[in-house]
Amino acid sequence: MTEKETCDEFIDGNLTEYSKYLAVLRLIIDTSQKAASDFNKIIPQNDDTSFKEIVNLHSFSSLITISLLDLLVISKHLQHSKSDWEKVYFLKQSLLIIYETINTYNDHNKILNDYCVNKFNVLKSDYLEIQNQLKDFKKKFSYDSKIKDIRNNIAGHIEKNFLKYYDTLLILKDMNGIEIITSFIDILKKFEQLSR
Repeated sequence: MTEKETCDEFIDGNLTEYSKYLAVLRLIIDTSQKAASDFNKIIPQNDDTSFKEIVNLHSFSSLITISLLDLLVISKHLQHSKSDWEKVYFLKQSLLIIYETINTYNDHNKILNDYCVNKFNVLKSDYLEIQNQLKDFKKKFSYDSKIKDIRNNIAGHIEKNFLKYYDTLLILKDMNGIEIITSFIDILKKFEQLSR
């Protein structure tokens, strides 16, 4: 069995597991929201903080799972890409996923920070370590400039100015897609462990 075949099997197994897990998360979130609503009908002044916590934590897990699923699919196809256009396509899609994941993560971060620093203090050092790793990732791969420009000009939108579009594409040729994806998946896996 070749290295690519072994990698494909690993990715396929993970895709199956994460797909199942995403369905479970959907059920947990839906059930929690319905239970909170039902309790509020029975006891109007009910404190539904616990239900909100369940929804928040599982929504965060959903974000991580969705991003992992997308990046695993992209990784599988990127390693089999033969033409430069295929490589550029999968790399720009991965950068779009990474950008949007970080952007959405920022919405969850305040709640996550509160849980890890105040409520579940035993998780504080792990949480801060992941925060630092994310900060280093953003700096190393120029999140606020290159990744943002790629997202805005060619991945999330098609830039009307063709020269700007094309010049942004050229930035991708100098990027190591597998390194970027692998680095970000490592962060996602740590967030996954933290959330569980």
